[in-house]
Formats: sequence, structure tokens, C-alpha cells
Amino acid sequence: MGKNKVFKKLILSLLLFLFFTYEINAGVIDRIVAIAGDDLILLSNLKKSLLVKNNDDLTKIPKEKQELVLDELIERSLLSQKAKKLGISVLEKEIDEEIENVKNANNITTEVLIEALKKEGLTLEDYRNIIRHQIIKAKIISREIRPNLYITDELLRSYYEKEIAGEDQKHISFDVLTIYDDKSPGFEEDIKELYKSAKNGASLPDLETKTKHNALFSSVESIKFSELAPELKDAMKDLKENQLGPLVRFSQGFQIFILKKITYKGLKSFEEAKEELKKTYTKERLNKLYQDYLTELKKEFYVEKRL
Repeated sequence: MGKNKVFKKLILSLLLFLFFTYEINAGVIDRIVAIAGDDLILLSNLKKSLLVKNNDDLTKIPKEKQELVLDELIERSLLSQKAKKLGISVLEKEIDEEIENVKNANNITTEVLIEALKKEGLTLEDYRNIIRHQIIKAKIISREIRPNLYITDELLRSYYEKEIAGEDQKHISFDVLTIYDDKSPGFEEDIKELYKSAKNGASLPDLETKTKHNALFSSVESIKFSELAPELKDAMKDLKENQLGPLVRFSQGFQIFILKKITYKGLKSFEEAKEELKKTYTKERLNKLYQDYLTELKKEFYVEKRL
């Protein structure tokens, strides 16, 4: 452990001791509910955030909600400390501008805003601190997290197919060559050669005429993906349009197929939904990256909950 970390731990221990001594000697009904880096989060901080004035009111609030608000206080503290390390700051002018934006958007005066905050148990200074945190968070996301976000059409299409469209909406059209097992010598070797020809560009109707085995070519139009045989469903799940599928073994022989078209009944097509999907995917992905970032912050800074 480096000297700086040892020094910080000694200082923190001293602060904890002094605060505990102060609690006993002064008879103050307060205690530490969390340590976040260099910050001590007190019970009084938690009660203020929960808009309660005494311990009796606090006991009426579910423990899960108390934990949730405490996590938010820890998050706010860690982001503030990380911003300081990164040289990120918030000017009072930036907070003023955000407040003006809120007032203009709601067509209200400062007096009306103060009165509205008062009804929520907040002062204007409390509100300024909330906005300060939001700006710090936005700046950290912009600098530390957003550069790690990348979006491609392939990712969006995969998101669309796996998260938006279900098997009942998914309909596929495909060409298939079925070769029935006649138990003749070398049957499986012949099939492998046929499949190799298909991979090299031979059409399935041509292969039907060339094989000496009993074979049938057919085109299947717009069938529900959920209605496919398990073997075909597994083989087709990750295929793109006009792509040759893997060689499929079934009870009566083999099938070689080409996926021709994918449609989603009752849903916008991928192209139609693309821009909307991009917004949704970006929001979800940014949130995931942000949560990962918070997890790393809790490793970088010492965090202990005492609720």
C-alpha cells in the first residue's frame, strides 16, 4: 500500500474517532451511515434526502428505500471526488443557466420555483446542489464513458431481433434441398460433396438434378420461426438474408437451405425502426457502462455502508 493511502486511512480513522467522541460528549443524535472515499455520510444527511425530520419518521420508511437513497448519496460523493481528481468543475454560472432553463421551460419566476421547492422540503441551495451533481455526472459521462460507446448496424440489428422481435412475430422464407437417406454406401460422403458445391455457389435446384439420391427442392414462403422443426430453428437463428445455412441432419436424411428473407409481422421493419432503436439502445448501453463505471469507482475509493 502506498504512503498516500496509508496516510489517508490514518486521517479517516482520526476523523471517525473525533466524530464518535463528539457524538458521546455533545449528546448529538447522529451517526455515520456510510464512508465514501474521504466523505462521511451522516444519518442527518440521509434523513434530509428522505425528507424526514426525526428517527420515528425514518423507521416508517422501508429499508429498501433507505438503502436506495443511501446509494445515491454515495454515488454523488464518489462522482464529486472523481471529478476533482479529473480536474472537472462546475461554475456557478452553469448552475444559474440550468435554473433559468427550468424557469423558462415551465414559465415560472424564481419566487414560484422557491415556493415549489419548499413544498418538496427543499431550499434553493439544495436545488443548486442537485443541479451541480447532475452537471458533474454529465461531464464525467461525456469524458469517461461516452468514448467507450460504439454503435453499428450489426449491433442494432441484433438488438432488434433479440430484444424487440419475438419468435411469433418473426417470419422467414427459405429455399431448401432435402436429400433422403437411402442407406446406400457413401451416402454421407456424397452429401458432404453436395454441400461443398452449395458453398461454392451452386444453386439448390441444380444440385437436385445432379444428385443420384432421392432429393426434393422446395421454397418455403413466410413461415413463423416458432413453427420450424427444432433442427432448422437452431440452424437459422443467427443467419442473415441470402445466407447458406449449415448442413442439417434430420431423421430421414439431410437438408441444405438458404435463408431468403426475414420479416416481422405487426412490427416496423428494422430499417423503419432503426433511428428509434438507436436512441433506445444508446440509452440502455450508456446506463450499463455508467453502472460499470460506478462499480470501478467503488474499488478506487473506499466505500463502507453502516446503515
